[in-house]
Amino acid sequence: MNVESVGERPINKKKWIILFSVLGALIVGLIIAIVVVLAIRNNKPQEVTQSISQEYNEALTVYFDDNENIADAIVEQNLDSEGMLKLIKEKIDVAENEMVKAMLEEDYYMTLFSIYGADESKKDEILNGLIKVEEVLKTAEASEAVANIAFAYYDFDMYQKYVDITKERNPAFKSIYDVIEETEE
Repeated sequence: MNVESVGERPINKKKWIILFSVLGALIVGLIIAIVVVLAIRNNKPQEVTQSISQEYNEALTVYFDDNENIADAIVEQNLDSEGMLKLIKEKIDVAENEMVKAMLEEDYYMTLFSIYGADESKKDEILNGLIKVEEVLKTAEASEAVANIAFAYYDFDMYQKYVDITKERNPAFKSIYDVIEETEE
């Protein structure tokens, strides 16, 4: 005999997987942003010719607040994948700062990718969205995101183009090909 508690709903495993995938993507984005902020603070004596400007730092602060609100809403409202996308889209629509909007759009497209995977029907929407984000942010992280998603869609020409851009912005960056080459040596 199967006994269930009254009032409990069965857990939908797919919803939990999607929720944790999106939360994982958001957490990774937050970690990257924190590392960038810490690197900026540690490198203050350097000239402001770096690609990360005061405007970017201010946008990052607003983005962190929005991201925290999004994460709280996802948990509180127990949102499914479509609910999460809708919530992020709402934040994008009300964002006043172009950089904050781009950061939220990056979350949107990365979340879309985490939901649909390498589904070819979403390829153009995701890649074009991430390219638009990269053109606004002009950071190594933004160009790396384009490269990684291009690789997932087997678009190796686009992958290499954005690897080159990422290496210009962060000479320490290693592409998948660089890592394979190093392991073969």
